[in-house]
Amino acid sequence: MKPSERLITTVSLCYVAALLSTIWSGMQFAFGSGYSVFAEDGGVFFCSELKSSGANDEVLGAMSSILVFPMLLRLFRIQSHTVWWETTLGFVALGIVILVLTLGLECGEVISTLKVGNIALLACLLGAVMAIVLNTALLKFSSRQS
Repeated sequence: MKPSERLITTVSLCYVAALLSTIWSGMQFAFGSGYSVFAEDGGVFFCSELKSSGANDEVLGAMSSILVFPMLLRLFRIQSHTVWWETTLGFVALGIVILVLTLGLECGEVISTLKVGNIALLACLLGAVMAIVLNTALLKFSSRQS
């Protein structure tokens, strides 16, 4: 195996690991210990206590499951150079996950949720950012090798 192929495989595995951690932590936020919080004057208010609206904020973490498609695509093409449509699919899916988790919360606030100590949301967002960095690295490295 050439050094360039080894580098592509290593970066690809890191990219897949970042996507997998984003999916896992998003599911933890959705179905595990996840909770979204709204800060009030007297303290914090847990959105899961609402009966009508806002109680389903945690389900938005399940949107991270759309990252399965770019993850499987990269696994099947682990030793191949990335192509533009694969990179675009990864960026679009990651963008959707980040937008949904930061702007889609009906009741909760991202900063308040992180201050209370919900690390599942933080891990999901950090994993998504790391996947974007690795996806960019794959694209740059593949364009230099072509």
